[in-house]
Amino acid sequence: MSETIILRSPKNATKKKRIVGRGIGCGKGGTCGRGHDGQKSRSGGGVRPGFEGGQMPLYRRIARRGFSNARFKKLYEIVNIQDIENKYKNGEEVNEITLYKKGIINKKNVLIKLLGNGELTKKLKVDLDKISESAVNKIKNAGGEVNVKVEAKVKIEKKTKTEVKAQPEVKAKPEVKAKPEVKTKTEVKTKTEVKTKTEVKTKTEIKDKDTTIIMEKAEAKEKDTTIIKEKAEDKDKTPAKEKDTTIIMENKKEKGTE
Repeated sequence: MSETIILRSPKNATKKKRIVGRGIGCGKGGTCGRGHDGQKSRSGGGVRPGFEGGQMPLYRRIARRGFSNARFKKLYEIVNIQDIENKYKNGEEVNEITLYKKGIINKKNVLIKLLGNGELTKKLKVDLDKISESAVNKIKNAGGEVNVKVEAKVKIEKKTKTEVKAQPEVKAKPEVKAKPEVKTKTEVKTKTEVKTKTEVKTKTEIKDKDTTIIMEKAEAKEKDTTIIKEKAEDKDKTPAKEKDTTIIMENKKEKGTE
């Protein structure tokens, strides 16, 4: 007959839900364990972590200095020689998969470092991310092989003062176009002086002819004005002469009548 197995949860694994707000007798009535009034007693109330009522919080009061590599650090699962000695047989390979199968590590796809605590008497082939110097010596003394995945960081040698920095090649500048030569004042003067006397004479003669023509026109205008004035004067004189003759004739007639 098959035996019946009764499954029971451990002690204090399950607890009864506390009912609140059902009177003073239940132990959590009235304020339901939230206290009297305030922001934290309201439904949906409360403040975020670090809030200090509006004053400058502690995480902002503390000065920040320096730089931290904490977020760049790599975590390694630690394994010792003693653990390998207890779980492995002679000639087996020690790597991430076999360590997980034998229960030495609890996770896959993690970085593993082997330390030298304990003694090793078995010939093993070890293939891990990091191995300490003491562990390497113990594995090799037992006749085993070592293969480290992580390569040692190469130290950068600091340059001494005597070392001269290699200067980068200077690119040839493009040829600049030659600017046109600016004529000096003396050169301009010389060109003006080079003009022949005939050119100067011809210019002066042309100016003289223009002035003579202008003078002749002015004289002709003056003559015209004088002729017009004389005609006007003649017109003014003729009626005066006629008046004089009429007066003389009247005088003669008066004398004859007498």
